[in-house]
Amino acid sequence: MKQRRIRCLAAAAFVLLFLGAAWFTGCDLSLMWSRRDHLTDIAAKMFPPDWGFLGKVLPLLWATIQMSITGTFLGAVLSIPAAMACAAALPGPGPVKKAVRFCIQVLRSFPALILALLATFFLGIGSFAGTAAITVYTFAIMTRLTYEDIESAPQGPYLALRAMGAASAQAFFRSTLPEILPAYLTNALYLLEGNVRHSAILGYVGAGGIGLLLNEKVSWREYDKVGTILLLLFAVVYLMEHLSTWLTRLVQQERTLGRQGRRLLAGAAAALLEIPLAHISGGDVTAGAADDWFRHCLTKMASLHFPSCEVYARRLIRMGEDPAAVENVGGLGDENLRSLPLLSRAALAESIGFGLDRPYALVTYHPETAGGASPAAQFDALCAALERCGLAAVFTKANADAGGADINARIDAVCAARPGQYVAFTSMGVLRYLSAMKYCAVVAGNSSSGVVETPSLGVPCVNVGDRQKGRLLSANIICCAADEASVYAALQKALSPAFAAQARQAKSPYNGGDTSGRIVRRLEAFVQSPSLGKPKLFYDGSVPGWEKEGSR
Repeated sequence: MKQRRIRCLAAAAFVLLFLGAAWFTGCDLSLMWSRRDHLTDIAAKMFPPDWGFLGKVLPLLWATIQMSITGTFLGAVLSIPAAMACAAALPGPGPVKKAVRFCIQVLRSFPALILALLATFFLGIGSFAGTAAITVYTFAIMTRLTYEDIESAPQGPYLALRAMGAASAQAFFRSTLPEILPAYLTNALYLLEGNVRHSAILGYVGAGGIGLLLNEKVSWREYDKVGTILLLLFAVVYLMEHLSTWLTRLVQQERTLGRQGRRLLAGAAAALLEIPLAHISGGDVTAGAADDWFRHCLTKMASLHFPSCEVYARRLIRMGEDPAAVENVGGLGDENLRSLPLLSRAALAESIGFGLDRPYALVTYHPETAGGASPAAQFDALCAALERCGLAAVFTKANADAGGADINARIDAVCAARPGQYVAFTSMGVLRYLSAMKYCAVVAGNSSSGVVETPSLGVPCVNVGDRQKGRLLSANIICCAADEASVYAALQKALSPAFAAQARQAKSPYNGGDTSGRIVRRLEAFVQSPSLGKPKLFYDGSVPGWEKEGSR
């Protein structure tokens, strides 16, 4: 009943806001209806278009397309160094990052038309001003999207390169940029599509392109020529949208290959070229995800192994890996928690624009890619249980596995139905995500972070379904089936004072200490060792702890 009253009040407030805005702007629907014939008369005069006017339209239309492409390209390229300066995950003075972010926020507050007006003032009338306006507009938006992607990207490869002496920029371009490149290209293509439409309007303020000619013909009431311009604009926008959609689909198809799949291909290439391979987090098991197949294949290709706990180290040895090549270093995710300066609750709330002064759940749910379970049905059950508990929720969206798009659409729907109670992010970035984990009442879903990171924070975790089945679990984790009743019971238990106290006492099996440092030192020693380049053999000796483990 409470939620129903809130929705009714929200709907009433929206209606009142609309009526107030209509009154303030002088919106008169009866007047619009009485003048409907005027609109149809103008539309009738546009047809047939004046095709003899093409010779004058096409050069300006080409200029409009050039403005869009050039401005989008320049803005997207310039956004990369700006995003590096903004990203909290990369080194740099905090005040400088805040100053750059503030400047980007200021630029994002100006629409393209205002930027074009300012550009004509400084650069004069013409296509150059329009290109500059599109560049600045694209730059501001792409910078914001890109630094958020940087913060959400895995930091392990970047930190490893930095520890080996690589410069910050070199480490970024070799590790982080390839990781975010699919999202970066998708964003740039989407902006290109919109910039084609923007460019047609910029001419109204003298910024070149076809907009100036359109304004001229509308003013002179030469509607047959207006019809020619509009039809050509429609054709160009239609073609650009379809080209953008096609290119975006290609990018997304590459992305859906999956991180594990790309790593498998890289491992196979390294093995064929006799390049030694080091494998991080081998020996793990995730029965509900196809990652297992790729992970164990990589194990047999690798010469060095850095498992995240002792149980996984013994498993690698049982798979025939030499104990001398296996070192339990702990989890990189666990190390992030101990090394990153997490945000305060107030700073986090301000950063995400969502109140955190009440108990909330941090929810991430990925599709199960092994077995025949329905990801959508499982997620719906999780949402129904969350609603019964009355918790606020911060959602992070699913990955690119099959079924992830359906889950993300459902996340958008539930958040739209409960504004102020639920909020969703494609990615929060490592710093904000771990900070949100620190202050939440419970982590819910089936993300590996619930298993690996929550024990170090002492946060209750409800692990839903079988995606993480097989992982080593701490005392702060409750596993349950992916149906509403089971999830609700698990959430109720996790939220109880007794279990919260138990979670705070949990000991993480993934705490290896200086994880990244140990990996780097072992790699440095390996490249100087006599075993470098020698054939890899199966290990058939005894397994440390095997007798004890097998007797349990």
